[in-house]
Amino acid sequence: MRRTVMRFAQRTSQRHDERMYSSSGLQDAAQWALTVGLGTLVPGFALFKLFTVTGAVEAERGAEEELARHRRHQEAHAVQAPPGRHEVKSSLTV
Repeated sequence: MRRTVMRFAQRTSQRHDERMYSSSGLQDAAQWALTVGLGTLVPGFALFKLFTVTGAVEAERGAEEELARHRRHQEAHAVQAPPGRHEVKSSLTV
């Protein structure tokens, strides 16, 4: 069993050495640049496009308008409150 394992290990290391020196691919720096560049730029661009396409900016504006409308409504009712009654502050007022 030991001899079989040793022979297999020798053959595997010889094949690995042959493959290592006969490589005709990109340099390591180019591979890292592609990996990091594409891994950062592609998802970042996709997130940016999804954020703008789904109308998240418009939703934020709509939420601000709704809060302003609610604030105006609270102020209008605060003026009309009868004397002696204290108005309960809403958690939505800023």
